[in-house]
Amino acid sequence: MDGRLIVSTRQRKVLALDDVVSDLEEGTGPTDCGGWLVDVCDALTDHSSEFIEQLHDKIIDLEDNLLDQQFHRVDSWLCCANN
Repeated sequence: MDGRLIVSTRQRKVLALDDVVSDLEEGTGPTDCGGWLVDVCDALTDHSSEFIEQLHDKIIDLEDNLLDQQFHRVDSWLCCANN
């Protein structure tokens, strides 16, 4: 990294970098290395937060489904026990 060039390598596509590159192409991106680093960290945080929120929603859905299954089992057991 120097005043004009940033070289990076990656094993997988990093969507956060695509966001920063897109901003640079539109002329709204960072103007120096420090700004680039801040924008990359910002984009990484945004993407991580979105992923964590989606994961949290899936966990809540799984918990709800599990509780529904347990309720139906108990309800079925009570119906059978009363007969």
